[in-house]
Amino acid sequence: MPGDVVGHDDLPLGEPVHPRLTTVRQDLLGLGRAAARALLAALGEAADAAVDVRPPEPVVRESTGPAPDRT
Repeated sequence: MPGDVVGHDDLPLGEPVHPRLTTVRQDLLGLGRAAARALLAALGEAADAAVDVRPPEPVVRESTGPAPDRT
């Protein structure tokens, strides 16, 4: 039975394959900065200002689509 295939982190490998892989893009740099800030805070160190992390974003490509017609 065919189904949707979705990747994660918008890896470059998902772009050249056929069908192109739908993915979820994350703000990896923002997440890393937020993690480093939390670690510094846990260690009692002064941390820079709060970090804005963008929400995950779907990148719809050809590996997802409408359900097949079963008639």
